[in-house]
Amino acid sequence: MFAKGFRFIQKAAVFYPDEARILLLRRAAEDTYRPGDWDFPGGNVERGVLGGFTTFSAFSLDTALLYERGQLGAAAGYAGMSLGLSLVGVFGGLAVSRALFS
Repeated sequence: MFAKGFRFIQKAAVFYPDEARILLLRRAAEDTYRPGDWDFPGGNVERGVLGGFTTFSAFSLDTALLYERGQLGAAAGYAGMSLGLSLVGVFGGLAVSRALFS
């Protein structure tokens, strides 16, 4: 169904508090980082104080994991696209809000 080497990257843990269950995923045996280990989707569970900090730390962790796995092009592309598109969004939002409220 998917190309060889295709992997899903998860970024959320699924809790079922009424049933006292939690979703864990098993890492692929060929992963270079903790192969075969059971873990939360995304690699960890954190409760953030501010959404911006947790978003930035998730972005940084994703980039670092791609780099550590030797996927340098993907890490650079992910970091570059994330920064570039966020700046496009900021300047686009500023332009729209200034046009509407000036």
